[in-house]
Amino acid sequence: MNDCKTLCENLFAYRENEISPSMKEELDKHVAGCSACALLVQQFDNVLDSVKAHTDVEPRPFAETRLLQRIENYLENSRKPLFGFPVRTSVQPVAISVVLMLAMAIGILIGTGKAGKQINLTTATDREIRRDLNIPETTDTDFLQFNE
Repeated sequence: MNDCKTLCENLFAYRENEISPSMKEELDKHVAGCSACALLVQQFDNVLDSVKAHTDVEPRPFAETRLLQRIENYLENSRKPLFGFPVRTSVQPVAISVVLMLAMAIGILIGTGKAGKQINLTTATDREIRRDLNIPETTDTDFLQFNE
């Protein structure tokens, strides 16, 4: 049994003598040997003494009701989404879809675009080859001689 945990769980009952005598004796021995638990009991006693000293003070009327209402309002407002709908769960899939569509569009453009003009020599005419290679049609020397 973990005596520190047992003491924390039964601290109020321990200080008010509302536990069994055997458990009280066991916790007394533990508190005598454990400095952390001894400090905890001392601080708890200080709080109880302070509360007992101020028992003659009357709480404000409806203070408990107002405090509970504030807590409920805070919790309710902290759960509300930003714009009336969950922004993160709505925007995140849209953003991912847009990025994927852009990536696909770029891939398609790169794939269909001609990185450099490729000439199919089997079907191209002399004029098409000259135009694609920027060779004037009228030149003194014929650079292009194809032998079949």
